[in-house]
Amino acid sequence: MLDSKLYTNIMILGMAYQKGFLPLTLESIEKAIELTIKHDLQRNLRAFNIGRLIAVRPDLFTVHLKHEYESSRQCLRHKLNTIRASHRGKRGNRLAKQFRILMKQTFRATRGSCVPDPLIRDVVIRAYDCLTWGGMAYAKRYCHRLVDVFEKDDAKKDYRITRAVVWNLAKVMLIKDEFYVAALLTSPEKYKRDRKRFNVNHNNGDRIIYRHHNRPEIILFGHKFGFEWKSRDWQLRLMAAARPLRDLVYHILPHKGEVVFRDWYEDLVDRFEYVGNKDYERWLAILSTPETVTGYREIRHPKMEAARQRGDEL
Repeated sequence: MLDSKLYTNIMILGMAYQKGFLPLTLESIEKAIELTIKHDLQRNLRAFNIGRLIAVRPDLFTVHLKHEYESSRQCLRHKLNTIRASHRGKRGNRLAKQFRILMKQTFRATRGSCVPDPLIRDVVIRAYDCLTWGGMAYAKRYCHRLVDVFEKDDAKKDYRITRAVVWNLAKVMLIKDEFYVAALLTSPEKYKRDRKRFNVNHNNGDRIIYRHHNRPEIILFGHKFGFEWKSRDWQLRLMAAARPLRDLVYHILPHKGEVVFRDWYEDLVDRFEYVGNKDYERWLAILSTPETVTGYREIRHPKMEAARQRGDEL
């Protein structure tokens, strides 16, 4: 429409004006645009008016894309390629082979059962995330518990407890510490998404320069200390590669509560055993308690305590 995304800010300005968020007249805004933007004035005014129209008739700008569902088989192939891209050479091939074997062993338990393909795809994604967090041993830790739950679950109940554990077990295991966040920010998948999102074509000389604004926290002598750090990708890659040091430095990182919460939930999963419909519903509520735990660390910790209390009561 405007052949460039440079006019996005002016369009947002038009939307804000049309929705009444700006205590200014139309004439004053148009005059300000005219005085401050000498180059390509008409196109900027057009962008401003497009933004106003979006606020009034958003349906005119809706693009209905054809939905393409990624199957579990396609998802696994994608994750194996990502593993090879993240760990080049023999190590990448070895990890990809180990992950493929783990998935094969995990889904062997589902043979003869009508397990929906989206649920299998969810398991592949969460197992891969656990691999990123803590290596192959951590991914196996996740998958082995899932298999135990699945074998105790009931197909007539649509595997509702298995579905709950697929998401909530991964949620408590994927603690967003400094090592895991660094791996997420420098993953091949993120770079690919960014290139697509910002329409970056390396053949045209396009490139993206990353500057990450972080605020790490450490605990020394019982006190928390935070500091601002503008990191670059090579620094984050070093941090992600230092994942084996996690156990050595965890005592100075503010994640003890999340580790305790993870261990508590894993113990619940190990204890899962039900008798009758009423007991099944009780266990479903127990193993769904982490769903309420959201937000930043300061908000999340009280929610973790409330979820534990609720689970213990049930």
